[in-house]
Amino acid sequence: MPESVQTMWDGVGVRGGNAQFDVVFENGSISHKLPEAIVRGIQWTIYDEQASAEEIAQLLQNAERKLAADTLARHNAETAFAIEVECPQAAPELQHLTQGDDVYSGKLAAANMRAALRKAFPKVKFSARKSHYGSVSVSRTDGPTKNAVEAIVSRHKGGYFDGMEDIYQHEKTPFVAVFAGAEYTSNRVSRWSTYSC
Repeated sequence: MPESVQTMWDGVGVRGGNAQFDVVFENGSISHKLPEAIVRGIQWTIYDEQASAEEIAQLLQNAERKLAADTLARHNAETAFAIEVECPQAAPELQHLTQGDDVYSGKLAAANMRAALRKAFPKVKFSARKSHYGSVSVSRTDGPTKNAVEAIVSRHKGGYFDGMEDIYQHEKTPFVAVFAGAEYTSNRVSRWSTYSC
């Protein structure tokens, strides 16, 4: 129902249509069940000429090859990551830390930050607390420099905020996979020498 497709909100949205389309692209990607409103919307152009059955078959074969290559690459990356995780799991210098699968909440990360800071700076009293989900505040009244604390705390960083996409991008490192992470880390020092991680 192409006649029913309408743009809304000054071209920001589209509604209408009655069909769904599977679209194969020359780069090997495929979009399945695209609504007609999207295909006939402002981001797409439908041309009069039609691809032949042979051209479509070649594009589908290319898409299958790309899918197989992507699947293999993903498998290889997962295998490599699993091997990299074995290093911190067995490292003697990290045996004072607790291993677990609390990757992003910050609870286990806070405990491990306290343990690591206590070992690195035994004469300094640190506080490492989960302030809210995915955020840990580390503070001390005296002792090591900002950079010295950051070197220990930043290992638990579980990603970063992507301002362009306006979303948080998780980035699980082998260290975070073994010893937990906090979603938000920063290295700011206030008048009270507080680190927020």
